[in-house]
Amino acid sequence: MAERDVLRAVKVDLASAGLLSRGPRTGAVPDPIERSWRRSISLGVSPGRADLAEPADAELDDELIRAARPVLNRLARDVADMCVGVVLSDVDGVIIDRYIFNAPQRSYLDRLGVLVGSDFAERTVGTNGLGSVVEERAPIFVRGAEHFIEALEEVACAGVPIFDPSTRRVRGSVSLTCTAAIANPLMLTLAHTAARDIEQRLMDGRSRGLMDIASAFARATSRGNAAVALLTPNTVLANTAGLSYVSPANHAVIWDRLVRERVEHLALMRLELLEGEVDVRAQRVHVSDEDVAFEVSFAPARPRPSQRGLRSSWHSLASVHAELRAVVRASAVVALAGAPGVGRAYVARRVLGNAGFDELDIAVSHGPRAAPWSEVAFAAVVAGRQLLLRNVDGLGAPELPRLGALLEAADDSAGGPARVVLTFDPERASDELLALVRSAASLVRLPELSQMRSVVPVLAHHFLAQYAPEQRCKLSAAAMQALAQRSWPSNIRELRQVIHDLVVRHPGEVVRASDIPDDDEPTGRRLSPIEYAERKVIVAALRESQGNRAEAARILGIGRTTLYRKLRLLRIDDDELSV
Repeated sequence: MAERDVLRAVKVDLASAGLLSRGPRTGAVPDPIERSWRRSISLGVSPGRADLAEPADAELDDELIRAARPVLNRLARDVADMCVGVVLSDVDGVIIDRYIFNAPQRSYLDRLGVLVGSDFAERTVGTNGLGSVVEERAPIFVRGAEHFIEALEEVACAGVPIFDPSTRRVRGSVSLTCTAAIANPLMLTLAHTAARDIEQRLMDGRSRGLMDIASAFARATSRGNAAVALLTPNTVLANTAGLSYVSPANHAVIWDRLVRERVEHLALMRLELLEGEVDVRAQRVHVSDEDVAFEVSFAPARPRPSQRGLRSSWHSLASVHAELRAVVRASAVVALAGAPGVGRAYVARRVLGNAGFDELDIAVSHGPRAAPWSEVAFAAVVAGRQLLLRNVDGLGAPELPRLGALLEAADDSAGGPARVVLTFDPERASDELLALVRSAASLVRLPELSQMRSVVPVLAHHFLAQYAPEQRCKLSAAAMQALAQRSWPSNIRELRQVIHDLVVRHPGEVVRASDIPDDDEPTGRRLSPIEYAERKVIVAALRESQGNRAEAARILGIGRTTLYRKLRLLRIDDDELSV
């Protein structure tokens, strides 16, 4: 019987006997191949698959590609006469680059589907020289029918993992690929040498980058005693004066603004930070192997009223706070317009202060069993009491004359400061109501949260202080950036709920970017006690296995498919696997 037929029969026997059966025929396949076959069966991969899926857009690991390109270009040229191609994958087994200088070999791999963006994870194509290498964390030579699916039975792959020199976690893999008929054991040696050279280049690049960062920072601080910081995607350096400006919350605000405005040469701007408004001078600087780096100096422009936080501020955005102050001093009737969740009621109560006021919500008090809203409102105005009238967009056209009379009475009884504050949603308001408000009140529009991303960290800290202030969780800089980048369709109300859920889920912990729910994820869903305990056990197993999902599944006693499903369900990301 031909070797291919023997290996096919062994795969069929293993699949038929079940994963708990004893191993295949003695010596039929090496142990790593057998383990990979078992994983492939557990993942539901079909051995009869005769083609590969179309490649998708790959999320490229730029640092790995930069480090690998000169090494693998040189290697590909050396093996071109052997009809061998060189392929680089990321940690998920997706091809992110390939190096082929032999035209027939390039055409052959094109037809086979070995292309940038092709998914060679074991869960997709079973045993192979990229995904299996990542799972085993060790070199593997896969020949012919040792591949799990028929589509790859004509090729041989010598794959070696690439480890991150800092964390020693698998970063990707390199594989030499050719037809099975001309496979040579030397391919594995060449792949091993290339992988080690790439790891060394990763380390050298980081060392050069750190030296360049230090040099750029030294130049920046030599120009005077200003508060200065140097920011890169992964590093922050600051002098003593600049330390207070680069907290995790402020870093998220600064970084978002500089990247969004594509700052290159010297730029002047004013930012809203935790300390208040700050004047910033920023320019891009060159740092090896960093896509973006900025030199930033700070000067306070306008501090927040009294202390940090929102306790004495009418609005978290300084410009809106100033507008409110000016309007309230001059007008007896103020209208606050904004979408649901922007904090209309909160701002209105701050405007009216602590002297006491009547509050009437049209949405809940306007009904057949309630006293007519106009009677309650007029009684307050006549008695000289302040009045908050919420959700006036719920008034019908017949009631608008009464609202107009109320506002006229309030304006006549006192020329300011504000006696009556209205709130409404401009999207729900009729044209008649909008015309009435413009003619009888001073209008202030409250921006949506997506329009004032700079205050997201400020609000996040405010809500953190509200919920369990003595044992509150802390937000990492990456988590702050993730919060600032959300679209927040439900505005501040949604942010408050997200922070509340984070405090409940991570009491006393550092919240990572992977803990922040996605925009399309239902806000407010909390893990059950069982889910929370299960999550901790899975994270512990992944840490013990150094991120190897196959090993983690073995430790947990569950299948790989089950593990992947739970990783998505419980929102477990690679970021939290470091101890």
